[in-house]
Amino acid sequence: MTARLTPAAFGLWLLALLTQPLATPHAAAEPVARPVNLRLRPAPPRSLTMRPSVSVAQRAAGAPQPAATSAAAPVDAPPASAAAAASPSNLPTFAATTAPALRRGDESLSFRFDLGFALDGAALSGDPTLAGHALTPGSLAEVRSYGFGDVFLGSRGLFLPNVTAYLSAYYRIAQSLGAQPPIAEPRGFTNDLQIRSGWAELRDPATQRWLSPLRVRAGRFYIYGPWVTHVDGFTAAWDGRAFQAAATFGGRVIGLTSGEAGGGLPSILGQLSMRGDLTALRRRLPVVVGAELLALRGYTHGRAHLTWQPGPNLGLHGAVRMRDGAVVNEQLTLRARFREINSLHAELTHRHQDDWRWDPSVVTREDLDSSASRRYLELGPVLPRMTAQLRAGTVLFDNVDLLARVATAIDLSSDDGPKSSFSAGYLELGGALEVRLRRTLAVGASLSTRATRRQPAAAIVDGPDASPLPADGTYGERTFVEAGATMRLSLGARTLTFTGELYGRRTGFAPLYVSATPDDPATEVPEQTTHLGGRGSVDAWIGRTLRVMAKYEIVSQHKRAPEITGYKSLRVIMEATF
Repeated sequence: MTARLTPAAFGLWLLALLTQPLATPHAAAEPVARPVNLRLRPAPPRSLTMRPSVSVAQRAAGAPQPAATSAAAPVDAPPASAAAAASPSNLPTFAATTAPALRRGDESLSFRFDLGFALDGAALSGDPTLAGHALTPGSLAEVRSYGFGDVFLGSRGLFLPNVTAYLSAYYRIAQSLGAQPPIAEPRGFTNDLQIRSGWAELRDPATQRWLSPLRVRAGRFYIYGPWVTHVDGFTAAWDGRAFQAAATFGGRVIGLTSGEAGGGLPSILGQLSMRGDLTALRRRLPVVVGAELLALRGYTHGRAHLTWQPGPNLGLHGAVRMRDGAVVNEQLTLRARFREINSLHAELTHRHQDDWRWDPSVVTREDLDSSASRRYLELGPVLPRMTAQLRAGTVLFDNVDLLARVATAIDLSSDDGPKSSFSAGYLELGGALEVRLRRTLAVGASLSTRATRRQPAAAIVDGPDASPLPADGTYGERTFVEAGATMRLSLGARTLTFTGELYGRRTGFAPLYVSATPDDPATEVPEQTTHLGGRGSVDAWIGRTLRVMAKYEIVSQHKRAPEITGYKSLRVIMEATF
């Protein structure tokens, strides 16, 4: 039977044939899968500032909340439109009150001013001294107050694009005392205004690319070499990538050593230093070498050092110091770190007999001015000695810091040679720990002890015919044990920090003068002394430019100073940075 195709049926068949896609053998067997975009495309941030928390009162009042990102949103969802991001319901209302950012360090002008107040006190007990003298009222000022502070001013490209200037000064406002101060103050005989640093530096003076490492500095500054030296002069330096060199000439700033006090002329000095960083070469070597040569007051001091650091967790440093061509001091230092939380520091120093007594300007006894009051610089003859120390630290349970230390000194002088109490051998042990109980609270404890090796000596009988104390190294401190406890409460960086410490120290001395008669114990010098002390401090930031610090310290009475009941000290400092 033959089927007849009506015009309507033929039109439907033709329409289906035209709209059906062309099929291939593979397409018939495998349907084409739509590719899936697996990239995460989050909405762009509206602001890079941290959003503050919204208070409960604002939520109760129906304040508009920022729209939260839904975790169920598809990964290939298109980003939010600009109109939606700028809608009033999404814009934070605190954008206009965001605190300014901290200083970047590249400002053309920076200024810091410190204003401090100090109050020292020491009450008289009414008892005589160990020598039997009674302090008369007014001979010791029981209370002393004075003001002090610092000024720091720096500029970078303020007047010229390649000129940098810096000023650091210390000032003090105090009245003169007609008596001894309650606590000895090292700046009591210095000027009330001291310029620590004041210099101007010119970099790349010819504005040429190959001269960019060149810089010239003039004024008052510090140089580092065989000794940290304070200089009034000028220096020319080349700060290359692999090689640095500097030449300095000028006068040493008048200090506390002989020939440089009481209005004396400063000592002329010159220093040449060089440093080579082989890690900056194309074939990198983990070695840094350097040398310095200092000429001061007729002496020539040299220092050569080498550092080997094969990796970020291991470093070995060696240095040799010379005087007039002879080796007088050697030092070797090792620093290592294991698994980011274990650290090790070892140091070994060998001092020769020809080393300086105090610093490069005081090498022999003749360099001390006998007419000036500089007895504290007299540390006895320089004797050969070896000192070594080892420190190790680790972290336990992510909140316990442990530190252990051992140190020793060996007197290498001959048995028939001179001795000094400052060169005796000793053995010292110490340890400390700190436990962070919470994010803001930490408590700690420390313990240290030392035993000094001294030859036994008989006590000297006091009286009219008593002989002076012999300088044979047998007298002085023999043992001490010190323990302390600390507590620190910090509410965050640059906010508010409280610190407290309590300590006690027991010291044993070699026997000195004893009473001529057993019935007169007033002249006996105690061989064992114990004193306690404590200090507390507060460090508070007011905004981002104002800082206030306060520290109070108190010490109990010392048996070797029975005429004074104890010492107290208060320091308050306000620091402003602009």
